[in-house]
Amino acid sequence: MKMKKTHTLAALLVAALATSAQTFTASTPSGHTLTFSVTSGTTVKVVRGATNYTGAMAIPASVSNGGNTYQVTALGSMSLSRCGSITSITIPEGVTALEMGALNYNSTLDTINLPTTLNSIGAAVFAGCGYYTNNDNLSADGLLYCSNYVIGSNLGMVQGEIVVADGTLGIADQVFLRNSQLTKITLPASLRFVGSQSFSICSALDTVVLSSATPPSLAADAFSNPAAVVAAVPCGSAAAYRAHAAWGQMNVVEYGCSGSGDDPGDEPGDDPGDDPGESICGLEPLPALVVPVQGGLSIHSQIPMQYVVSDLTGRTIATIVAAGQTVVPLPAAGVYVVSAVGCKPVKVIYMY
Repeated sequence: MKMKKTHTLAALLVAALATSAQTFTASTPSGHTLTFSVTSGTTVKVVRGATNYTGAMAIPASVSNGGNTYQVTALGSMSLSRCGSITSITIPEGVTALEMGALNYNSTLDTINLPTTLNSIGAAVFAGCGYYTNNDNLSADGLLYCSNYVIGSNLGMVQGEIVVADGTLGIADQVFLRNSQLTKITLPASLRFVGSQSFSICSALDTVVLSSATPPSLAADAFSNPAAVVAAVPCGSAAAYRAHAAWGQMNVVEYGCSGSGDDPGDEPGDDPGDDPGESICGLEPLPALVVPVQGGLSIHSQIPMQYVVSDLTGRTIATIVAAGQTVVPLPAAGVYVVSAVGCKPVKVIYMY
């Protein structure tokens, strides 16, 4: 009896593995033949197949094979990369993921229509496409929008403070990677996701202003050193952000609270709490003078307080309780971050 059950379970496992690995081809509404891989009993994704497509392509919302109908939920990694001379592509509602490089290096692809159902856009999905390389598609502040998503940026133009447009649903992987000039970014209430490494190694970025009381999805590696970034959130939503696995790694403070007119950053005559960029409840300057000295950083604290010194990768160099002057040894030249709970972090360039 036990042997029969074991054989039955083994057969089910083999059948499940065979189904998950199954691939087949099917025609699209635009007359192209694509290759699909079964990802569950009801879903498939587009995978690499033919590479000689032309004209306008429409990805189907569903396909049938062997008597089964499957919903198309993703374009797989490199699935339509360098695939001929397609001029436009329409991706249907129900597709939730565009995996790494899915459409890249299609130089004739200059029209892209994305669904509202996307939850992730991988790295370099559109790199080398006609739409991506056309500078006329950049916004005035250097962001590249496609449908309701930020899919790229011109790092030479993206600097200082940036406001992402209202209605934006997501930010693709690596959009702002290694941007050394971005200092602050404001994200709209409509935003659903922020992709992998989207703000990684952004040495000057110290403030992210969020407009939604509900935390959007945030990749765990979106920021190299989240502890060095202030996440300013609407009044009453700090608890939700602090409980979030990724946003909670930041210095979460609130703005727009009643009586916030005395917060740091308010200008004389401002209405309390009317501008998240000016009035942030609970955000205080770091109560210490931090300067580079031979061998490390000198932290001269005005009050006894715990400070964390880290590098731009988020690696902790030292945790100290400073009262008066303390010198923290540093391993090498570079940019370091000094942070303390409830305070705006300070970045220091150490050149010794």
